[in-house]
Amino acid sequence: TLSGLADGTYTITIVSDANCNGSFSGSATITTEAAPDPGSNGIVSYCSTGPGGDLLNELGGTPDGGGVWTGPSVLVGADLGTFDPLVNAAGTYTYTVTGVAPCTDAVQTVTVAVSSLDDASFGYSASTFCVTGTDPDTTFAGTPGGTFSGSGSLVVDPNTGMIDLMASGTGTYDVYYATAGSCPDADTLSITITTSPSAEIFYGGPYCATGTAPVTFGIGASAGVFGNTAGLFLDSLTGEINLDSSIVGTYVVTNTIAAGGGCAAASDTATITINAIPNVTAIANPQTICLGDSSQMIGQGAATYTWDNGVVDGDYVIPLITTTYLVTGTDANNCENSGQVTITVMSPVIRSLDITMCSGDSIFLQGAYQFVASILVDTLTASNGCDSVIITNLTLSPNPVLEISDDATIDVGESLELVASGASSYLWSTGDTLDQITVSPLETTTYYVTGYNIFGCAAIVEVEVEVVYPFNIYVPNVFSPTSLYQDNKKLYVFGTGVEAMEFVIFDRWGEVVFRSDNIRETNRFDGLCCKYGYGWNGTYKNNGTELNSAVFTYLLKGRFTNGEEFFEKGNITKID
Repeated sequence: TLSGLADGTYTITIVSDANCNGSFSGSATITTEAAPDPGSNGIVSYCSTGPGGDLLNELGGTPDGGGVWTGPSVLVGADLGTFDPLVNAAGTYTYTVTGVAPCTDAVQTVTVAVSSLDDASFGYSASTFCVTGTDPDTTFAGTPGGTFSGSGSLVVDPNTGMIDLMASGTGTYDVYYATAGSCPDADTLSITITTSPSAEIFYGGPYCATGTAPVTFGIGASAGVFGNTAGLFLDSLTGEINLDSSIVGTYVVTNTIAAGGGCAAASDTATITINAIPNVTAIANPQTICLGDSSQMIGQGAATYTWDNGVVDGDYVIPLITTTYLVTGTDANNCENSGQVTITVMSPVIRSLDITMCSGDSIFLQGAYQFVASILVDTLTASNGCDSVIITNLTLSPNPVLEISDDATIDVGESLELVASGASSYLWSTGDTLDQITVSPLETTTYYVTGYNIFGCAAIVEVEVEVVYPFNIYVPNVFSPTSLYQDNKKLYVFGTGVEAMEFVIFDRWGEVVFRSDNIRETNRFDGLCCKYGYGWNGTYKNNGTELNSAVFTYLLKGRFTNGEEFFEKGNITKID
């Protein structure tokens, strides 16, 4: 029997005893192998959020390396058996070390438990508390036994989480809670400690039924919910009143702040009176006069009137040219409105004319067509009854023969020189009097030049300059629905060559207040091309619901007729 031998290879020799009959000898070779050592069983626990570890280190003894791990999920790290609680499942994992014959395989296990994080959730009965109210305690939904703390000057019991409102003082604070278990966690809540609210409000006035009336708050007061009787167009959140949309009368507005956080409710009222604006009419009698005649200026619809141009109500004026007069009327409530009237002045024509007529032409004078040189007298009566006397000295001269530059095409912003010849003097449709001019039209324009010879006989020629606009798009950054300029009363997309577009406007909270893909193309108010769509009138989705003056954001995307796409974004300021 052989035992206690170290691993290795041995040779055994057998020799017969001398006392035995005969003789015998022999030898044998024996090789021993070490049994595999997987260590001893182990137990380990990890938190569900990590970190994990190598299960080989959790086996007892000194396990052999190079083994294989099997179990509920696949481990990485080869024989280390690296366990990740975020990936691997809890359970029993087996470590197998392969034996060399005649030794058999040996195994041991590690039992892995995965524990969840402590529940650190907690709360209070409200998020806002009155400084004079009852100190709030926590309402637990998670794991107790942790520690409470607070930000700033907040005084909080570290064991219960109760807040000392008076000692903490007013302000907004964070409350922290950390658990103390084997897998700890933490949570944070924000609370506000306030003083008792004040709802004190005032309105000025009395007001006239135009514009807006803002609310004034008392010292330390704030807005709650504003309410009123029917007929008053009131913003329930800000207290601002739209006087244009409200019905004239006297109203009582209430500002109510609801109870909360241990503070009692607060309420206050204010009275506002809205008076109608007068309907003022400007009258000129008569409204059409001959030069030198007078017209009486009369205002109607108010108590007192103030005219421009130094006019006193009821006085007579003698304008030398057609003139527009503006009157502002003020009623007994000191509300104003205005009106205007235009007096048309017809100037009589009493003058002598020297007319040089080109050969072959005719002119209608003295009741007939004239073909020869002569002196002619015409006495005319205008439709308004004013006389016109014209004495004409008619002479004949040959026609000049004019030449002018050829028609041309330029890009917008470029200049072009136009040259005329064949006459002694020139008068262009631009007002220029030289034989050549430089033009930079913004749109396709026909220019005319009248050439005069030494006899004063005239001939007219024309040239067309075609203006080509590049593709472009732009959106103004400000507009006002009350603007006197037509293209500023709505917000349009301007440009040229637009084939398709989508125009979206957002308020400061990201809500869409206008959207349009309308591609209707019209000329601008100044006659130039172009504006697109029907425009935004400044109300909510163009439905008439007023929006306050504010800065809005727009997105504009689309495609030009040449296939090029565009994308624009920016800010728009609406001014009432």
